Amino acid sequence: MRTSVLVAAVAVGLVATGCSKKTEAPAAGESASAGTVESVKRQPGKWKADLKLVRMDIPGAPPEMKQAMEKMMAAASGQEQCITAEQADKEDIANALSQSSPGGADCTYAKKNVSGGVVDIEGTCNKNGQAVKMTIKGTASSTAQDITIVSGGMAPDGKTPMEMEMQVKATRVGDCG
Repeated sequence: MRTSVLVAAVAVGLVATGCSKKTEAPAAGESASAGTVESVKRQPGKWKADLKLVRMDIPGAPPEMKQAMEKMMAAASGQEQCITAEQADKEDIANALSQSSPGGADCTYAKKNVSGGVVDIEGTCNKNGQAVKMTIKGTASSTAQDITIVSGGMAPDGKTPMEMEMQVKATRVGDCG
């Protein structure tokens, strides 16, 4: 379940912090071809985020585990957040990626391209000897984001492969009230 929590936190952090117009050199641990971050800013206003568990493959996991994950996603889905102009100006997806590693996980990125409205990120996060590979792909504009996250790794037993796919959609739904 640790993998599920890691991916959910990354997804929520990515959507909640949005994008900023910035070009960044690859961080330590990245190759020079890791990419640039030059994306559009979200428009200020009221934003609604929807989260969906698309797929959860954990061999031997009880059905209750998937049901609990679906319930957690449903509870987080549909929440609205007011983004002020000041908050939109401060948003920085590169910083969000580097800080969205929950519990002190160490993440490196082979690819981190967020430009022209396209999100295309590949990386690995390590925590307590457990590696989680992530692929984050989708679109981001000033009024909408649609991002799919696939994560995979080994269960804590070190023998059982796990993979999860989730989708995060965020849309500007109007002005703040």
